[in-house]
Amino acid sequence: MLERRRDIEPWGRQWPHWGRLFNDLLDWNLTGDWGRWGFGRGPSIDLYETEDHVVVEAEVPGYSPEDITVQVGPHGVHLRGRRTEEGNIQRDDYYLRERQFGEFSRTVSFPTPVQADKAKAAFKDGVLKITAPKRLSDSDGMRRIPVERETGPDQGEPRS
Repeated sequence: MLERRRDIEPWGRQWPHWGRLFNDLLDWNLTGDWGRWGFGRGPSIDLYETEDHVVVEAEVPGYSPEDITVQVGPHGVHLRGRRTEEGNIQRDDYYLRERQFGEFSRTVSFPTPVQADKAKAAFKDGVLKITAPKRLSDSDGMRRIPVERETGPDQGEPRS
């Protein structure tokens, strides 16, 4: 008996454009990421901390350091990038097009406050690495003071 093979991607073989559209719709998430269409697209990010630093690593292949803007605050980092198309190939000349061009914007919150003025960014092999030292105190200028019990003639009497 001959068994009929089922396509994993049923739309892809017969209608490649519909298949791509269908996959993009499945790929969409609530943050507004529309896949290959580029709306809200941002780099993949790793966020971790060491004993004395918070580290963000972002994959930005195809970008140069001049294409990327990094803004660091005590509670997070904001990344912006812009990548333009090279050459003048017409859209109708493509059989497959997955590389992305355009702009991205991504904000990441830190797990602990940092010293933003001492943060550093380095770019190597398509990975942007941002390192910021942790703030010694996370009080934002606030200071904890002890609450002392008052002693005197009113002690123990209910307030009115």
